[in-house]
Amino acid sequence: MKLQAIAVLSALLALSPAQAQVYKCTEGGKTVFSDRPCSADDAPLQVRPAAGQFDPAAGKAAEARAARDQAELQRIELQRQAARASEASAIEARQKAEQDNCTRIRRDMEQAQYWAGEFRHPDNVRRETEKANKLKDQLWWECKQTR
Repeated sequence: MKLQAIAVLSALLALSPAQAQVYKCTEGGKTVFSDRPCSADDAPLQVRPAAGQFDPAAGKAAEARAARDQAELQRIELQRQAARASEASAIEARQKAEQDNCTRIRRDMEQAQYWAGEFRHPDNVRRETEKANKLKDQLWWECKQTR
């Protein structure tokens, strides 16, 4: 008789779903779920098991979508890296061109100043002095340098 009671009791326990108590608490402004109540007046949440069956085909489709999305993200990241590299080389080329232009202006200004001091005819001296002054202004405006 005892053996039958134990068998019936264990069969009933096996058929009933095992559920633990779940409590929703707020600690430090964050929501936390626990198996113990946070305060004495907390009531356990009513938790229901998921309904429905697992569909292996849907699982495979989800995995395939995730793989496609991952490949798309990698493609986008490669495009971004290429765009960054292209922009960096364009910036570098623009800076080099600006430096070369400033060097040319500086060299032309120094040559005009040199010739203004070498020439003896007043027209030639005036022409080279004006040229040096224009290049000095251009050097300041384009290169933000006074010399």
